Amino acid sequence: MTRKTLMTGILCFVCGILLGYATSILINDNDLKEKQRKRRKRNDDDDDDVRTFRIEFEKEIHRLYDKLDAIQQQLKANNKKIKHNSREDSSDETDYQPEQFYDTIEMQVFFRFKDEINEQDDDYSRIDEMFENDSVDVQYISDYLKQKLLKNPNDVETLWRLSKATHLLSKTTVHMNNEESRKKLLYESFEMADKALKLNDQNANCHKWYAISIGCLKDFVSIREKIQNGIKFKEHLDIALSLKDDDPTLYHLAGRFCLELLLISWAERKLAGMIVGYSLPSITNQDALQYFLKAYQLKPRWKENVFYIVQTLIQTNEQEKAHEYLREALAIPFNKNSGDEQIMHDKLLKLESSKFS
Repeated sequence: MTRKTLMTGILCFVCGILLGYATSILINDNDLKEKQRKRRKRNDDDDDDVRTFRIEFEKEIHRLYDKLDAIQQQLKANNKKIKHNSREDSSDETDYQPEQFYDTIEMQVFFRFKDEINEQDDDYSRIDEMFENDSVDVQYISDYLKQKLLKNPNDVETLWRLSKATHLLSKTTVHMNNEESRKKLLYESFEMADKALKLNDQNANCHKWYAISIGCLKDFVSIREKIQNGIKFKEHLDIALSLKDDDPTLYHLAGRFCLELLLISWAERKLAGMIVGYSLPSITNQDALQYFLKAYQLKPRWKENVFYIVQTLIQTNEQEKAHEYLREALAIPFNKNSGDEQIMHDKLLKLESSKFS
């Protein structure tokens, strides 16, 4: 083979390789362009779908707004009709008040309470009466107070009552069986009481519900916070007592605080001093008993308070007196539909069987 023939062969081989490489690039480029074309088409189709969905969604929103407007207009018309009929039936037209329209949620709550709370009078006194009525669903009170708070977010009287209502809700069976739900309500109760206290630190009920609500957080905080909250509990309880010394609940809580201190061991007291630098006061069963007896003077037919009187008398070895109060406590009627009251009655029966049988 001549040198010329060899060079020609090599050149042809190299050209073939280059031609193949160029062809593969061209094919790949065409494939890429085809893929890009298809992707653009899919994106265009997706954009069309999105636009179509958005248009339909906006139409549906407008239809819903139209329905809501129609409902509101109907409510306004009904409200006007009711007030018009009421004005015709009344002999004194000066009693007629200008129309006031309530939004849907507020109106529902208002009508739920219309037979129990008179908006034109002092509704707080009626709410307080309802708190004492075991047959009233505390959720109703909570809903009403929340609506009231929307009108005046800084109303102290509404805030501490809402703290109380939320606290009572946390004690209902449905929330007691759900720890997260109970925790959420207890923290909400504390937030309401804390806000009320910041707005008015001369209100006994603000201090009272601050103390109660912070004391109920003990299951959800660290040891340090538990000790600090206990100190705050006693501090605000004492202030509440100085502002309102005729509240049996405050004396009852003071007695319970004494019993809690009595359960703290010497080692725990030392630990408390190390953690927060606070020396826990020395307390006796007699101190607790005096508080419970003061609460008894102000509210004698309070089954729970009498139960603690019995327990404390047993601790001080005054068995005869304890038995007298026990019989009295068992005779106090209670709401059998209330889980708390039933539990308290069962505890009294257990005391009777274990200590005086």
